Amino acid sequence: MNTITLRLQPGETPAYSVVQILIDGHDLIGLVHVVELPQATEQGQPDLAGSYDYLEPFEWADLPERGEDGRAAVLRCTCGEVGCWPLRVRITRHGGVVTWSDFQQPFRDWSYDGFGPFHFREDEYDAAVAGIAASRDRGMERIAWKDGN
Repeated sequence: MNTITLRLQPGETPAYSVVQILIDGHDLIGLVHVVELPQATEQGQPDLAGSYDYLEPFEWADLPERGEDGRAAVLRCTCGEVGCWPLRVRITRHGGVVTWSDFQQPFRDWSYDGFGPFHFREDEYDAAVAGIAASRDRGMERIAWKDGN
């Protein structure tokens, strides 16, 4: 079983918070970068590997909204638009487990074979998402980020 940690951190625009995703204590963007780098390098664009930003807290409320293929964006482009350059994943629930599988970058034919699936205890997953919703409800998505905050 994997663990997921969701925590607020400053985004590309420091006045806004984003929700950093840690899987088993490792930053999701860093994990994805490792998978994408050989493929992006082969295509002559190594800077594309891992070029994502995290979602803002309000976007987590819409995470269950899935596209036609059943996947949801869990990372967005560094420009701030989810649809511009998303990392998408199939999120399923069964028997008390939330599974993230079948990762996809829809604008590249990159393989994510061997990346995931990640299985989270449903109660822990729901508690992490509820914590983000609570911070959103307290208005923490727009906070003044300072050194060490």
